[in-house]
Amino acid sequence: MTVIEAINIKIIINQHKEGFITLFAEFKHFFERKTIMYCDPECTVIVFSAMKQIPETNPAQPLYAEKISAFMSLLAKCKYYQDEHFAPKLIIGICLKKAELIKEAKTKKELQMIMDPPGVRYNGNEIIPANQYCVPEEELIVWSFTTLRGPLISEAQKRYEKLFKQFFPDKTDIFN
Repeated sequence: MTVIEAINIKIIINQHKEGFITLFAEFKHFFERKTIMYCDPECTVIVFSAMKQIPETNPAQPLYAEKISAFMSLLAKCKYYQDEHFAPKLIIGICLKKAELIKEAKTKKELQMIMDPPGVRYNGNEIIPANQYCVPEEELIVWSFTTLRGPLISEAQKRYEKLFKQFFPDKTDIFN
């Protein structure tokens, strides 16, 4: 951990000290089993806050264990993207959107679709997200990995550029 990361963590913890203490106390068993890996503090707060909003004893929430598992997978995924040095704003965006989707999921199939890598399809004119569970930040990361395997077809390149320009408007000159 760098000095800057340590300072950022301290600032976040000081701003949300009571919330952190409550969240960590409630989910202490995940730390004891080393289920949680070091991840961006903001992602950890996002996920724990979402987890806290799922009542364990609510009979209308039969997916409690599956949702907790999905939240842990989300943290692991965010950690992986962090280790691959993707922009924090992409990782936090993924975490925010997927945590909300997980929280609202009503079936195991929905949870699976949320946790799957984003899919795309061609509608005859352009490449578009395959379903409502695709998060654009994660799609950009997947396109970034795809470009490492070889050149993209023109429609894929256009989609990649569109997403890149959406999240990094000040860096669009790399496509010229």
